[in-house]
Amino acid sequence: MTDEHIQERTDLILAAATRMFARKGVAVATMQDVAAEAGLSVGAIYRYYPGKEHLVRAVFKRIKDNTRSLFAKAAELSDSPADMLRNAGSIITERFQQSPTREETILVVEAILADARQSDELVAHERQLRDAYTFLTERFFRQAQRNGALDPALDSEGLALLFVSLMVGLHVMSLETQDPLELTSVITVVNEMLLRFAPPEGDSPDDPHDSALASVGRGG
Repeated sequence: MTDEHIQERTDLILAAATRMFARKGVAVATMQDVAAEAGLSVGAIYRYYPGKEHLVRAVFKRIKDNTRSLFAKAAELSDSPADMLRNAGSIITERFQQSPTREETILVVEAILADARQSDELVAHERQLRDAYTFLTERFFRQAQRNGALDPALDSEGLALLFVSLMVGLHVMSLETQDPLELTSVITVVNEMLLRFAPPEGDSPDDPHDSALASVGRGG
């Protein structure tokens, strides 16, 4: 099989697994359910993932990778620090309109509840996701500070926790309606608030287009 075929088959399986885990719950959904959803044999699923735990791990890794790609995309499309902040908001809004986001949200909420109960195999996955969200967001804000878009005196960790909480809350609200959540006004307010956190005049770096902006896209 070619690498392209393997990638296509992997994407098919992970998409089917995400839908089934969200629809039935991770504990109830079986490998047979995933195979039927993907239109494949159970044996074909096991060739790629030797067990359900491996498949669950791959689904949550994909959610984390999708989040990482948002930050990279925001940096790649930016010509200035302010653009980086604006682009992050517009990309998040765009992602909320996509169907898989709803399914991923259900899995994240299920994992959060499992963590609260401390009684489920999803606990480790939820903690890894939460740590990844917070780490990526804090790094994004620290780089924005170095670029001159945010006041370096701000506590980047506290700011990251605030915005991770905001996004989790918006995701949960999006589950209450079958229609895409209207985020334009919310993101506009968030962007304006962040732009007002720009450093006092005279405190910006000499070169606002320094390597920190590019490093977001590299994952550095």
